[in-house]
Amino acid sequence: MALSRYKDLNIIKINGERTIESFPEITEKDVQDNQNDLFIRIEAGQRLDTLAHQYLGDGRYWWMICLANNISFGLGNEIIPGTILRVPTNIDKIFNTIIRKSKSL
Repeated sequence: MALSRYKDLNIIKINGERTIESFPEITEKDVQDNQNDLFIRIEAGQRLDTLAHQYLGDGRYWWMICLANNISFGLGNEIIPGTILRVPTNIDKIFNTIIRKSKSL
């Protein structure tokens, strides 16, 4: 089971309004939406933050791509060209999962 590297973060702001005192444990299965997710074949030099900007509208959502693919590293590491990544398109589902799981902490 994948553990979020941010599970012990003290405060996370969502949409500039809501805060969560601790990031809950979330796995790739929690954020997948099989009907709407995109599958992208990585080309040389592509980065998670640029993919997040292109497909999710904000480069700061790179961690959502990590969650959807059980990737434990973050920015600064290049993904092997040819790798197929799932890009979650339902951002609200991810935020709602974080909020729901945070309430059970």
